[in-house]
Amino acid sequence: MKKSNQNKNKLGFWSIVLLGINGVMGSGIFLLPNNAYKSMGTASLLAFVFASFLVLLIALVIGENASLFKEDGGPYLYTKEAFGNFVSYEVGILNWLAQIFVLATVVNGFITTLAGISPVFAGGWIKTVAIMMTFLVLIILNVRGLKLTKYVNNLMTFSKLIPLFLFLCIGIFFLKGQNFQPLTLPQSFEPSNFAQTVFLIFYAFGGFEALPLVAGEMENPRKNLPRALIVTISLISVIYIALQVVSIGILGPDLATSVVPIQDAFQRILGPIGGIVVAAGTIVASAGASVATAFWTPRPAIALSKKQNVT
Repeated sequence: MKKSNQNKNKLGFWSIVLLGINGVMGSGIFLLPNNAYKSMGTASLLAFVFASFLVLLIALVIGENASLFKEDGGPYLYTKEAFGNFVSYEVGILNWLAQIFVLATVVNGFITTLAGISPVFAGGWIKTVAIMMTFLVLIILNVRGLKLTKYVNNLMTFSKLIPLFLFLCIGIFFLKGQNFQPLTLPQSFEPSNFAQTVFLIFYAFGGFEALPLVAGEMENPRKNLPRALIVTISLISVIYIALQVVSIGILGPDLATSVVPIQDAFQRILGPIGGIVVAAGTIVASAGASVATAFWTPRPAIALSKKQNVT
């Protein structure tokens, strides 16, 4: 019975997938379509497909490694097994520092998103207090344990997906075929633009690689984690490509100059209500990414404290 209760509080397969989606899809997803379109026009759809394929290959490699371990630590554990204490210690420390910097960036991005809604968060002591309060909430979530964090993460993931699915389901009826013509590269295209666009999209997938850091909090991680990585990347790829298709279909050439493309596109078909829905989704997406990142940020340090042999 005790073992059953412990497994019940751990992350099941779909909770792992939702954690991955929450960690990857921050507020940046609402800004991505215009940057890609600006570089490659309608052919940006090909860049999305290519970038998704590259990320999936990386997910397969990470999944293969993850299938061999069931503890927290991710890259640290893999390196320790392959190269021993010294190299793994360096990897563990660097990974921990990287996660700290990422968390700071994500939290600052959340406050910046709030500032886009209300200028009161744009600077000064209010911004400082808002950042401190955000970190306090994240600390409380982690201290309260996995059960609360799991429910909050799942709720925030669904909450950020709802505006996107509304946009896709409604927007598909407002696509204009001429906005996809011609489906070729713009005249100003340069070969370096393709690499830059793919890198931009590739960066938008960042976060899924941190899932192995919390393998110890998952049910049967050696089986569930590799599958969850593949499902996570596949679902995000479909969402990203669909968002690009609908954004191009609604805005057309205006997509290249739109600062908030999804919000502009939804406003064009639903008016102010569409803008409000996307604005709310942007805030939830940014907050959700903060929750997921805060959850796995301490894990490299935990793995180091348990596994590192200092003698």
